[in-house]
Amino acid sequence: MIDTSIDSKIMAIVHSVARRYAKYCDSYDDLVQEGLLGVLEAKSRFQSDKGTQFSTYAMFWIKKRILAYLKLETTFSNSTTELNTDLLADEEIPENEPVEHLSISDFPENMTGEEITILKYMYEKNMTLSDIARKMNQRREKIRQKYKKAMRKLRFYYEEDGTDKIFD
Repeated sequence: MIDTSIDSKIMAIVHSVARRYAKYCDSYDDLVQEGLLGVLEAKSRFQSDKGTQFSTYAMFWIKKRILAYLKLETTFSNSTTELNTDLLADEEIPENEPVEHLSISDFPENMTGEEITILKYMYEKNMTLSDIARKMNQRREKIRQKYKKAMRKLRFYYEEDGTDKIFD
């Protein structure tokens, strides 16, 4: 049986590496989780007779897992942004749902195409987070995070613009 206990020194290393790469990811917790998977990988491969400290050896696997996760997230999100914008333009909106077409000019310049797509699905098509996640082939939690980020950007945009608060 493999000992899966992780001491506080290793946790500090995982958090340190995760903080270093946090600006490239929406979820710090996801980075920590990937780092912990790196620790487990290091534990299974570590050979103490080689003369290397475990923390030094584990650092390699922690970084490797976090960087692989970031690469996967970046590749996936970049490849789906254009696809999702194109899909939205091609779809017809059913007559029984509220329709208020929003153009790109209605959104702040710093919003990504994916964030705009999520808001359009949410408010033009009355789709739930789960529906949007299935449609965009992403996890529901990831869609929720992107939705919250988009709403923060909208709030900031309208508060900065001097417009009354329109979002709760």
